[in-house]
Amino acid sequence: MLKEATGDEKEWVEWLLRDMPTIDLITLDADSFLLDLKALHTNLDSLPWGKTIPQEIFQRYVLPYRVSQEPLEYFRLHYRRELYGRVRDCPDVKSAALSINEWAYEQMKYEPTSRWDQSAEVTIKRGIGRCEEMSILFMKACRAVGIPVRMVSTPYWPFTNSNHAWVEVRTEDKWHFLGGAEMTPLDGAWFRESVRRTAIVKGIAWGEFLPKDEIVYYKGNGYTVLNLTPNYGDTTGLSVTVRNSNGAPVESANIWVSVFNYSSIRRVAHKYTDDSGKAHIVVGKCDLFVSCGKDSLWDYEMVRLTDTNSTTRVLFTLKRTTIPDTSFWLRVKGKETVPRDTTYKPLESSYAIHDLRQAQLTAVDPEVLEELPDSSFETRLLKNLNRSRGNRETLLKFWRGYEENRDLLLSLWDVMHTKDLIASDSSLMQEIIDASIKRRRCFDYYGFPDSLFFEYVANPRILWEEFGVDYPVLEEIFIELVGRPQKEVADGVVRYIRTKIDTLSDKNYFGGTMNPYQTLAAGTGSSIERLLLFVGAMRAVGIPARIGWDHKGAEYYDNDWVSVTLDTSEEEKTREVVIAAKFTQNGKRRTDVRYYYDFSMCRLEDGVFEDLTPPMDTSQGIVFFTVSPGEYCFVTGWRGSRGNVFVRILPVEAEEDTVFTEVLFGLPPAEAISPFDLVVRDFNGLSLTDVRDIEGHIPSKSDWQRGDVIVAFFDPEEEASISTAKSLASVSDVPFLILVKATGRARAVQFCRENKLSGRIFFGGKEDLKKILNFREFPSILLLRDGKAVLWTEGLTLEIANMIKQLRH
Repeated sequence: MLKEATGDEKEWVEWLLRDMPTIDLITLDADSFLLDLKALHTNLDSLPWGKTIPQEIFQRYVLPYRVSQEPLEYFRLHYRRELYGRVRDCPDVKSAALSINEWAYEQMKYEPTSRWDQSAEVTIKRGIGRCEEMSILFMKACRAVGIPVRMVSTPYWPFTNSNHAWVEVRTEDKWHFLGGAEMTPLDGAWFRESVRRTAIVKGIAWGEFLPKDEIVYYKGNGYTVLNLTPNYGDTTGLSVTVRNSNGAPVESANIWVSVFNYSSIRRVAHKYTDDSGKAHIVVGKCDLFVSCGKDSLWDYEMVRLTDTNSTTRVLFTLKRTTIPDTSFWLRVKGKETVPRDTTYKPLESSYAIHDLRQAQLTAVDPEVLEELPDSSFETRLLKNLNRSRGNRETLLKFWRGYEENRDLLLSLWDVMHTKDLIASDSSLMQEIIDASIKRRRCFDYYGFPDSLFFEYVANPRILWEEFGVDYPVLEEIFIELVGRPQKEVADGVVRYIRTKIDTLSDKNYFGGTMNPYQTLAAGTGSSIERLLLFVGAMRAVGIPARIGWDHKGAEYYDNDWVSVTLDTSEEEKTREVVIAAKFTQNGKRRTDVRYYYDFSMCRLEDGVFEDLTPPMDTSQGIVFFTVSPGEYCFVTGWRGSRGNVFVRILPVEAEEDTVFTEVLFGLPPAEAISPFDLVVRDFNGLSLTDVRDIEGHIPSKSDWQRGDVIVAFFDPEEEASISTAKSLASVSDVPFLILVKATGRARAVQFCRENKLSGRIFFGGKEDLKKILNFREFPSILLLRDGKAVLWTEGLTLEIANMIKQLRH
C-alpha cells in the first residue's frame, strides 16, 4: 500500500498505519483504502476550508476512517460525490456541518439496537440506529467533506437509565456539539440540559497525544480519551488518597467512580493511584459512589458533590473484604434551562425525505404481520424480508434463485441477527448455507437434539464479533477432530488456542471484536476473541457451542452444557451453587422481575461492582440463579421524579449448594422520601378548554380530574421523547392523554403508533402545548389522581413505566 501511495496520501497512510488496530491490518483492502483517501483528497481540494484545517486537527479528526468499533468500510469512496454536492455551496464549516446533519437525518431515525455497532452503510440500508450509530453515520459523512469531528459520550447517566453518544464539530473557532442525524443548531441538541447533570463526558481521538488545552483522561494503544466534562457544565475535582492498614500509601490501587444505572452501581471513570497513593479526576456535580481496590481489599464512600465548588478529598484505607448490607440516596444536580439558537431552520424537504424513506424501507406494516399465523412459512418469510429493510431486494432475489432447501434458508434467516441480514450479500449468504449443510452432517453424526442446530451450530454470529465467514479456514484446521468424542474435540481446540494464539491485553479502542478467522490470522486476540475462536472451532465440526453467561469461559454440548476456560491460571468451573431469591416490591411478592430494570446481581472485583447475567429460573414464586461459589450482591434502586435514586445493596455468600435470600425493591421507607422526590414542581391543573383531540372532541374536566390519568407531552423528533414513550407503552389499564409536538394529525398518530402508545391524541406547536401545561422540557409525563399530580417527571426518564406501576399498585 505504501508503494502505491504518493504525495499527501502516502503521508496519510504512514500516519494511519502507526495506530491502525490489528483487525484492520488483517482485513483492510489496500486498493479500496487508497481510493477512500483519494476521495477525501478530491473533496478537500474543492472546498474552501479544505486547506485551512490545522495539521493535528486534520490528522486526528478528519483523516481517520474509523469512528468507533463499527465494521471496516470505505465510506468516503462510496459517498464522496453525493456529500460534496450537499456542501459545495456552503461558505464555512458550520453551515456545511448543519447541511450534512440534515442529510444524515434523511437517511435514518433513532431506534435502540443491539450493543455492537453497525457500519454507516448498514445504517443507511436499515434506516434506523441507536445514538452511537447515528453519530457514526454523521461523522463519516462529515469527514468525507473535510469537517473535523469526534465522538463524545457519557458512559451512564446518573439521573436515569442508559447512556448517550453524540458528536463534536470543530468549526473555525472551537468545538461545538450536535446529535448525529438530529436537526438542531450547534450546541442546541436535546441533551444540552441533561449533559450538565452527568458525572463525566469523554471524547475519543485517534493516536496518543497530549493536547494543550484539554484534559487527558487516558492514553491507550493507538488512541487518547479526553475528559471533556468542563465543556458542558460546572465541574469539581475529586482527589483520592489510598493507604494500607499501616497508613502507608498504596501505589497502583484501582480508583472507581460509579453511578446508579440499570439497577447496578456502574463505573463511569477509573484511575490508578501514583507512587504517593493519590489520584485526581475532574467530574460533574452529582453524588457518586467512589471505591478503591487492590489485592482483594477495598473501601468505598458516597461522595456528595451536588452543591460543592471546591475539590473534594477522599481518604481510603484498604481493609474491607466483604460487601455491606446497606441502602443510601444518590442525588443529582437540579435541571438548568439552557437556551438554544432559534435562527436555524432545517430544510422542510428533509422531513419529507425522511418520512418517505422510512415508508420505503418497510415491506409490510408490522401491525399486519402481527395478525398472521406466527408459524406459517409465508409469515416467516415476510418477517425476515421486513427485518432486512434496505437489503430486502437482495434477499428476495436470493430466495427466488434458491429452491433446493428453502426450509433450511428460512431457518437460518430466523436465527440471524437483523444487522447481519442487512449486511449479507448473495455470495456471503451462499457460503453460510454451504457451511450449514456440511455442519448438519457432523451434527447429525453425534445425535444432538435438533433444537440446538440453528442457534448454536449454523448461526454465523456467536456474540458481538465482526460479521463474516470463517468456515472454510476453521474446517481445514480442525478437520482431524471431526467425529471424535466431544471432550476430546474440546481439549484439542483448547490446546491449539493456548499454543498458537497469544493473549492481547492492550486492545485498541478503534476496531471491533475480531471474529475467529481474524483471530487466527492475527495469531493473537483478547480473552473474548480467543473464546470466540473456541466456539467457532467447535461449531465448525458440528458440536453446539456458545460463550458462557459471564463471558469468562465458553460452553459446548455433551448431554448437557460443559464449561471450558482458556485461562490456565483459573480452575475450570466444576461446581455450581444456587441462589434462591424471593423478591418483594412494596410489601408484595413479585415473580415477574426483570433483570436490569428491577434488579441486578453483581460480584465485587478489585473494588468495583461487576454486573453479571446468570441463568435464571422461576418456580413457585422463587427465582433461582445458578452461579459458581463466591460472594455476590443484589442491587436495586427506586428513582424519583428528579432523578435522585434510593439504592439498596444486599450481599449473599454463596458457598452451600443452595442459599435462600429475600430481595426488597420499590419505594423507599416513608421516612426516607419527600414530596419533591415524586413531583418536579407544583401542579396547578391543565388548561384544555380550547383544545380538540384528533377526532375533533373537546376534553372535559372529568377526563383528567377523575381517577388515574396519564398526561404525556412529546417531541417526536427527540430521542428523549422516543425512548421515554417506548417505556411508557407498557403501562396499561389507565387512560392516556397524549400531546404531541406536530404540525399535523398524521405525524402525531404516526409517533403514537411507532411507540405503541394508546389514548386520546392531541397535537400542536410547542407554544400551543405550553398553554395547556407550562412544562419546561420534552418529554413531560404526569400521573394524575383525581386531578392532583401523584408523579411528574420531565426529560429522559426510562424508568417511567416502573415508577407509575409502583405508585398505582
